Amino acid sequence: MDVSFKINPMRENLILLILLFNLSVLSHERTFAQWQKTDLQYDGPITDIAINGTEVIAATSGGFFRQINNSFWLQILSGLEVGFHNTVAVLDGEIFAGIDGAILKSSDNGFSWTKVDSTFIVRDILVHGSDIFVVSMGALYVSHDHGIAWNLINTGIPIFMDYITICDKYNNIYVGTLGQGVIVSSDNGNTWSISNSGLTNLNVLSITANESYLFAGTQGGGVFLSTDNGFSWTSVNTGLSTLNVGYMWSFESDVFAGTIQGGLFETMNNGTSWVEINEDLPPQTTPYSMIFCDPEIFLGLNEGLYYRPNWEIIGISEEHNIEQFTIYPNPAGESISIRFNNMAKEETYSIFNHEGTLMLEGNLIESSTNQVKLVGFKPGLYLIKIFNGKEVISKKLVKR
Repeated sequence: MDVSFKINPMRENLILLILLFNLSVLSHERTFAQWQKTDLQYDGPITDIAINGTEVIAATSGGFFRQINNSFWLQILSGLEVGFHNTVAVLDGEIFAGIDGAILKSSDNGFSWTKVDSTFIVRDILVHGSDIFVVSMGALYVSHDHGIAWNLINTGIPIFMDYITICDKYNNIYVGTLGQGVIVSSDNGNTWSISNSGLTNLNVLSITANESYLFAGTQGGGVFLSTDNGFSWTSVNTGLSTLNVGYMWSFESDVFAGTIQGGLFETMNNGTSWVEINEDLPPQTTPYSMIFCDPEIFLGLNEGLYYRPNWEIIGISEEHNIEQFTIYPNPAGESISIRFNNMAKEETYSIFNHEGTLMLEGNLIESSTNQVKLVGFKPGLYLIKIFNGKEVISKKLVKR
């Protein structure tokens, strides 16, 4: 670093860190550092990332890798076939993996795998409640029994539709297609309907949902926003350097767009503007996957797996005035109590899982202590946010 005065290098770094932290707290602006490559010894495409407990699982064109104790990476080979490993998802501790021509399942954290179906060319997997949805070439399937049986679910849509991606928001399930836009189901996949009003580009490569709205990434049309649960769409591309958006991911209100050979972009205002966040990433890279694993964000690229501290790019850091409320017990069992020192008349709470999905929300009554039941919450890391009408205060929550 070029400076006009001499200072001890270690003290200089300490001063800079303190200044950056204070600025981010006082102004609530984010200071972007750089992405770093993980120790994963694989430089090819990272096609998908999932979290099982506290461990990260990466799907690649050369198999699966699992991070052990937040340090070294173990390649998973037992029971796997040679081929392109497209996607991975976790349901109740079991790992489901989609490859070209089969769905695999592991019940021992990836040490061994068994084939649960050999007829699918899997493009995407969604865990929705206790069900598993699979996007396959030309068909959609669902399993209600952890992959033992699979049911075809194409009612209400053309048979030969080319399905690409799937996501959920509350009770709705959305599927992106090539050439036919977006289809939606509000009855757990039993029936589907096309929902393309305002969607001027029908080649939908990825769909995600933040706290409020839906976002669709397209091939050649950029990003489209829906504020009415997919009934209508509006183009939101200000700041994007390319309109080929192959991957989208969200955490709370933040939304990320992975462009084809254009890197990664973020919006913090529901698509009004996008900001490039490609510091120290390979040039003209293509993002394939992202996941939140506190305290880091992992990013899968065409050139391997990268990471950076989550507080640099998503608003989940605990605020300086976090002492305004206390959560106990933490780790929690079946319920938690929220105790306030000075509670405003109107406060609300929201609880999100590690993937950014809203799990529970509600109002807090004007008293010193509120009890919240964690019905249906699986063991793991969550984020609870309190809004008092003026600011949002965040705190991490662990469910036993």
